[in-house]
Amino acid sequence: EKDLSGAVSQPIAGGHASQAVANSAYQLVTNEDSLPLAVARTDPERANPRMGVGLLAWSHDSSMMLTRNDNLPNTLWVWDTKHLTLHSLLHQLAPIKHAQWDPCRNRIALCTGSRTVFVWSPQG
Repeated sequence: EKDLSGAVSQPIAGGHASQAVANSAYQLVTNEDSLPLAVARTDPERANPRMGVGLLAWSHDSSMMLTRNDNLPNTLWVWDTKHLTLHSLLHQLAPIKHAQWDPCRNRIALCTGSRTVFVWSPQG
């Protein structure tokens, strides 16, 4: 079993979004400095600014949780709730519109508004 603590994953571009999902994969990045996290700036003076946690979901067995911070819309944070630690960061090339846990196992489906649904699990 691999120790993925502190690891960051991001999709590898592989053709057009209309092509098969098999053309996409997550790349394991162990050096956080090599991953540029784009921060979305918000004006707190505007009415109802989008900032902070805008998406949160628990896995089917409550052993993991996912969150998306509206200030980092391309990044999904996956938490290990048993050990109270960050398990993984999933960094997409486009803002994450929605993410949902599989109702039967620890697997996430997420979409970015393209024609591709990205699927991630702790096992890879």
